[in-house]
Amino acid sequence: MAGMGASLGLFHVFYNLGIMLNGAAVTTIQQAIMPVIVTVAARLLWQEALTARKISAILLAFAGAVLVAGLPDVKSGDFSILGLLLGLLVPCLYAGWNLFGKKVRMHYDSIVVLIFAFGIATLLLLPLQFFVAQPWPIQPAAWLWFAGLIGLSTLSAFFLYAVGIGRLQASIVSIVLMSEIAFAVFYAYVLLGERLTLSQLLGSVLVVVGVLQVAGK
Repeated sequence: MAGMGASLGLFHVFYNLGIMLNGAAVTTIQQAIMPVIVTVAARLLWQEALTARKISAILLAFAGAVLVAGLPDVKSGDFSILGLLLGLLVPCLYAGWNLFGKKVRMHYDSIVVLIFAFGIATLLLLPLQFFVAQPWPIQPAAWLWFAGLIGLSTLSAFFLYAVGIGRLQASIVSIVLMSEIAFAVFYAYVLLGERLTLSQLLGSVLVVVGVLQVAGK
């Protein structure tokens, strides 16, 4: 439980750090390495089958992430070696809370997992708040956005994840989680009015196809 909470909290630290150092494109690609780590670890830990369908799904999801993030357009000067090395902690920590989560869900209910994981993550990150500037005062409208970010995008999503990982193999859940890349593209278009390139549309399709490869397993 401690490992799950710690990996959950530290993941968000290094994810944001990766974006600051390398940009969103490179960090998204590094994040997409997570299913590989989970699939290999789940094979070793719980003897989950390493099927051709899973391998195909991982390759499709990763290729889609590359296209969605626009990695071919990223210049070498936009990131550093140190940033890339630190960024590798993103998929490792992302994989960590998937693997710890699977282990914990073998013994505890989804609500229990949710409370302890976020409680431990909160305690871990709390000391860091004394060393950064705080966003005070917060505008009333911003509270609504924070409520949506925390209540819908985080707590609700994590609860559904905890339910799912209790019923599915960890490797399959990790691949399905990559559908967030396709959803991010869709939300950016609908909510933010961002224009999608042909490569982003193709990348989203590849991610979805990869997820559908294992969705019925």
